Amino acid sequence: PWSVRLAAVGGAPAYAWSSAGGYVALRESNAYADRGSAKGWHADDKCWTLSLPFAFPFYGSPRRTAYVSSNGTIAFDGSFSTYSHSAASFTNHPLVAVLWNDLTTVGSYGDIYVESGADSVTVQWRCAYRNGHAAVNASVTLGADGTIRIAFGDGNGNGGFTGISAGNGKDFLVVDSSYTARGNADDAVIQAVSGIPDWLELSGDGVLSGTPPAPGTNTFAVTVTDAAGRTASKKLVLVVSEGADETTTTPVAVPHEWLRRQASLLAEYGGDYEAAANATAANGVDKVWECYVAGISPEDSAAAFRAAIAFDADGRPVVFPSPEPADGLRRTFAVWGTEAPGGAWGPTNAATRFFRLGVELAE
Repeated sequence: PWSVRLAAVGGAPAYAWSSAGGYVALRESNAYADRGSAKGWHADDKCWTLSLPFAFPFYGSPRRTAYVSSNGTIAFDGSFSTYSHSAASFTNHPLVAVLWNDLTTVGSYGDIYVESGADSVTVQWRCAYRNGHAAVNASVTLGADGTIRIAFGDGNGNGGFTGISAGNGKDFLVVDSSYTARGNADDAVIQAVSGIPDWLELSGDGVLSGTPPAPGTNTFAVTVTDAAGRTASKKLVLVVSEGADETTTTPVAVPHEWLRRQASLLAEYGGDYEAAANATAANGVDKVWECYVAGISPEDSAAAFRAAIAFDADGRPVVFPSPEPADGLRRTFAVWGTEAPGGAWGPTNAATRFFRLGVELAE
């Protein structure tokens, strides 16, 4: 079994957590830069056809033709030039809204620029709002893998609508306008992702848990919603590996003085420290000395324990029973016994005892 509690920073608690397949908008550092060649597309409320050099996957359909409007949108089902971002106009067209507003590229107010490559196409609006003619600088990069990167340059003070829609009236993603309605905002990177795998569960308060059935790589996204309804999403990659491949061996002395105090245990094994230390604990899973290392009693009837590790000033490991926090560190270990190299264990060579750690790191 494995679990981790996800954490959110910012927003207004309390947070609610969820995970679903489809598209997710990831917030990344601003990477806007002037790119491409001017197309000479000067007009108001007009659309132009752009052939794509690859089949762009969008909501499960390959798209070879994009319809670029002067109003900051790209459609995939024909000419689309409206400046009104109503719910109906958004949800009923397969559409990428970059900075959808009443924009203009007439005359000296700007142009649309295109940079095309083997695996990406960038469309950039360097133009103006129709009312007041304030500057607009925004771009979208369509990747052959289906990734959509929307970036914002200087200006954009009057804001705009940002999101994507499948055009079927029900599948769409709206990007948080609290950071797109300003100049040099963070990029919105939109990617298609899977929901969490069947063996994982995500509770509403952010605990991700489950027992992996086999090694493998699991890629999925989680979304957190704050008390004001604002959301943030992140793509996670969870790699499940064979335990033996993820272990380190650390020497830890097991004091025989502690075993000596367990009179009934030693009597059961005829005073044999080695046999007593390697006896199965009452929980039926762990060795007695492992219980000692984890700081619990070998007579404890609880289920198999977990252990957390902190490090003292000399760099030596200090073991705590989970879920007690270890000095703020979020490192969790499963503990197994292993033979000490080069010989048997006895009362005189306690310092040669080892335990083996399966490491789970939660950043």
